[in-house]
Amino acid sequence: MAEGCQWEGEAAPVAGPDDLVAMRVHGLLANGMGGYDWAGLPVICAWLGVEDVAGLMTRLQAVRSYLNAKDDDAEDAKGKAK
Repeated sequence: MAEGCQWEGEAAPVAGPDDLVAMRVHGLLANGMGGYDWAGLPVICAWLGVEDVAGLMTRLQAVRSYLNAKDDDAEDAKGKAK
């Protein structure tokens, strides 16, 4: 489905509290090269009160996959525009 597209009868996804924490952790741990600075994970988890680290890891994987796919789509669009 195209970004920003919503089909009739589909509810837009709603981020829950754990998803919002994962997005915040992503912003804090992202190293700018597509990865994370894992050394900071224990400090960030303690600071934000994260108890379900396995769930956080799953959500971080989803965030990174989404952002990588979005970047790939942007690169494809640039290549086609030339």
